[in-house]
Amino acid sequence: MYISGRDATVYSLEMCQVYHSSSGCYTPYFRQFSPMGGEEEVVIKRGVSLLGFSAGQYYHFLLEGLSRLLLFVDELPDAEGGYTLLLPQSEGSYIEEILNLLPASLLQNKFTKFVVHDPSVKLLVEELWHADWRFVEGEEIEGCRRGEGRELLPPTEGLKRIRSVFTGNNGDNGGPHSGRESLVLVLRPQDATRSFVNEAAVVEGLEMLSSSLNLDLVLFRGEDSGVKAAVDVFHRAAIVVGVHGGGLANVVFCRQGALVIEIGMSEWEFRGMYGNSARAVGVNHKRYSLELPSLFESRIAVDVEDMVGFVHREIVLRAEPGSK
Repeated sequence: MYISGRDATVYSLEMCQVYHSSSGCYTPYFRQFSPMGGEEEVVIKRGVSLLGFSAGQYYHFLLEGLSRLLLFVDELPDAEGGYTLLLPQSEGSYIEEILNLLPASLLQNKFTKFVVHDPSVKLLVEELWHADWRFVEGEEIEGCRRGEGRELLPPTEGLKRIRSVFTGNNGDNGGPHSGRESLVLVLRPQDATRSFVNEAAVVEGLEMLSSSLNLDLVLFRGEDSGVKAAVDVFHRAAIVVGVHGGGLANVVFCRQGALVIEIGMSEWEFRGMYGNSARAVGVNHKRYSLELPSLFESRIAVDVEDMVGFVHREIVLRAEPGSK
């Protein structure tokens, strides 16, 4: 079986070409599928694939690829010569850092080689292993209707496993942390899509709110932070606020009972991702909706007074007796 292309397209010589990512794909990203690789070919005897749709992006690797790995590694039968782990390319070093933070025995017992997939090279894998999941009938995911991509959301058990491995606990008792609790504002690079046009005003508004609630305001910029720092920051957070984007994937490290407020896009295809991740690990998720369409690939300006008021109301509601 051949593996090729930026999104690790899988096809066989006897069958029609199919995308390895899943039976469906995220609707807005259909244009990102790329053609097959070049003529160079590498043969791998026995491979385990973490490749898939946009697999090298932080959200997709941490919550989808790593879920696959953690759920799958114990199920792999022992094999002479071990397995080759097929990894996606990424623009940063976070995939290597994530793997280095895992317990060494988790990987050493199964994998003898690691290959970062070059989209221009065709991998001929004699025996390919790939973990996937499917939607269970009757399971409801808030904000994500049947047929709107919820089959692609990572499974609850995999997300719980991620937090357990990285924080040393399952989040039920709050876990170890030091110092005051914090309100974490997740910021995107100023030249990136979905970054705040009025960032300074947003920071000032949430700084005043944090001070009034005796919380530390932490500004989290993923491009300046390593994975270990992300684990520490989000595990200490009582409140997380951020625009829909990869930085919110770190909510999987939050303690049970934390509150995550996603400044979300109005389009339906963006409504289920981080809510699913938060609920899987017992974190409260609320959306502050931006009703203007087509904001995914543009910078945004928020009504700071309205947004801060929304955050404050959600914090108050969460603190009321009987609230979850």
